[in-house]
Amino acid sequence: MKQWLATKRITAAMALVLLSGCSWFGGDDDESGPAPLADFESLVKVDRVWSKGIGGSADDYFSGLRPVVADGVVYAASSDGDVSAFQSTTGERLWEVELDVSISGGVGIAGDKVLVGNRKGQLFALNREDGVQLWQASLSSEVLSPAAGNSRIVVAQVHDGSIVALNAQTGEKIWDRSTQVPRLSLYGNSVPQVSDDAVVVATADGKLISYELERGAFNWEVPLASPRGASDLEKLSDIDGQILRVGEVFYVSGYQGSVAALSRTSGRVLWNKTLSSFHGPAVANNRLFVVDDNDQLRCLRSNGGLDLWTNDQMQRRGLTAPVAFADIVVVADREGYMHVLSAEDGQMVGRTKVDGSGVRAPMTTDGTLIFVQDDGGDLSAYRITPK
Repeated sequence: MKQWLATKRITAAMALVLLSGCSWFGGDDDESGPAPLADFESLVKVDRVWSKGIGGSADDYFSGLRPVVADGVVYAASSDGDVSAFQSTTGERLWEVELDVSISGGVGIAGDKVLVGNRKGQLFALNREDGVQLWQASLSSEVLSPAAGNSRIVVAQVHDGSIVALNAQTGEKIWDRSTQVPRLSLYGNSVPQVSDDAVVVATADGKLISYELERGAFNWEVPLASPRGASDLEKLSDIDGQILRVGEVFYVSGYQGSVAALSRTSGRVLWNKTLSSFHGPAVANNRLFVVDDNDQLRCLRSNGGLDLWTNDQMQRRGLTAPVAFADIVVVADREGYMHVLSAEDGQMVGRTKVDGSGVRAPMTTDGTLIFVQDDGGDLSAYRITPK
């Protein structure tokens, strides 16, 4: 906010873990409950620009769906099979497709294709221009996160640990690789990070692995967490948050692991700090923002990892991954509030109620608007401006 304001425990974010086919739900039984909304001086306006229904509400226990924006168009999907495209500034619906399946992972973009998948291991490729289905591929396990790719190759990471590369034009398998999945892991997957020559994936046992994109040859592997403790729960070290690429550096954070910066080409760890998070980080203006597993929003220097500030006013509220741009950082919570903080010092400067059903999906931004998919089945665009 420097330019704008120069004058002026395991929570529900964990969602679900699996052990021998059993599951646990976090957050609802926390006796202390979510932190109350803190008082603050409002220094920004948070205006809803448009809002559109996108289909059914999010699943009660898990949703691997999130909106994505590319070339002035926002794409979103609902768990009941609706996929839609909207003009980003006006909200005009460009197309809508109803797939005759539920959707558990999406939305991904690969060249001219929109990608969504389901718990039956089906991956669907739609034309970005009109939503027409181009192909369908059958994978080995649940699709719980967006696939990624380019005009040549699509890469999907599925829940049994398999990494699958497909021909982007036909959906035919090119190669696949297996990664280790511990007996206990978070229910979900990270999104593959695809470049022209490589794909980097984050695994359920806390590693970052790079493969050559065309053939699947191994490039490098970096462990970002080491199992510790006696029980399976204590040993849990999963990375489900998005891998963030900024230039030639990857930023990543994991549960019961660390937040780290790595060289894209070699995997060399540039810096590493012990920190536990269910979500991926955000970076803007040489600052890295991450929500830890206590729902504290933390800010570190992106070059070196030096701690700059921590905001602990939103603990146990089930925060989303952060979105950062200009001089602000934004998170939403499971009660449906969007919180705006100063990137400079972490002070709360704005808040709005998005939807009473809550927000769990990671938000996205085009650098001007923030796009939020709420649990009630709406996609909304917000503009944040100084008062």
